[in-house]
Amino acid sequence: MERAANLQDPIIEVYRYFTRFITLEVRTHYRMEWPVIAKILTISLLLAVNAFVTLPAAALPYLEYYLVESQNGVPADMNTVLVYSKHDLPGLTGPETGFQASHSVLWPGNSDYVLQTFSAPPFKQFVPTKGDGGQLLYYNGQFATGIETRDGGTSKNQYFAPAGCPVNGWLFFNTDYVPQGQWGSAKATLVNVPEPTGNCPSPSTAYTRWRLELVSMFFLFNGKPSWQEVWVIVSEHYAGPSIGESQTMERDFFAYGYGWIRWEGWTTNTLATRDPDLLGRCPGVYIKNGPWPLAEPAAGWVQTACRSWTNIIWDGDGKTTVGGISWAP
Repeated sequence: MERAANLQDPIIEVYRYFTRFITLEVRTHYRMEWPVIAKILTISLLLAVNAFVTLPAAALPYLEYYLVESQNGVPADMNTVLVYSKHDLPGLTGPETGFQASHSVLWPGNSDYVLQTFSAPPFKQFVPTKGDGGQLLYYNGQFATGIETRDGGTSKNQYFAPAGCPVNGWLFFNTDYVPQGQWGSAKATLVNVPEPTGNCPSPSTAYTRWRLELVSMFFLFNGKPSWQEVWVIVSEHYAGPSIGESQTMERDFFAYGYGWIRWEGWTTNTLATRDPDLLGRCPGVYIKNGPWPLAEPAAGWVQTACRSWTNIIWDGDGKTTVGGISWAP
């Protein structure tokens, strides 16, 4: 993939990449494939690097690692054999495996595209009648945008940037400006049509803003609860040209090494139906050094729905791939 313009020093990138997965292995005790001596030497090396390198707040890792999950320590694609799945949190009354499983993988043969999926039980096959679907992102090193989705609310695919239509699509972020501690923003244009080409009505304008943060999120690792610090890009998509002119908003979280990890639905309609187990299924996301937690975008907004795919279950059978079980455009 083409890299973003404001990349961090390569040694920091190596540090962040390996500490992310070594920590995951040590924390869970489920993946102990490296010899112990090699692991000790590696951690010692990383500690030595850390003595000389301070992770700068504005230094951004390769952005595709926020869009794509790792399987066995490498960015996954549709043909990667799965080691684990990201399920949503079950809340107070749901099953241990949650209500959905999700994956974020590269499109094989063309890494400009990322497929991010969700599927209902039994999780191992695409069942459209149960609302299985996902979103297809286009990422070219300059921006990340959704061009197609199937969200369970309709029986057909939806296209936000059909071929030949000069629009941005469902923009998530621009890579030339992803600030920490404040928002970057843009006004994106998009359409919503059932065909991938040949249909270009007058586009809508969607105010979009995004930011990079180190946050604390609630995870389950094979049923064991844990609060974990993860780097995320938070993206908010408003159904209007500004926050004040919008009545609905969708907030997405893309986590380093996990991909698409959380979705929230917001509205200004205070009478709208809300998930009664919202806090159980989606505990707060706490930005390091505040705000605690990440809250409503403005006064009068209420959260109505959420999915937090932080219920990590090691369910690999040595043969299952995302391409074999999920929706594909």
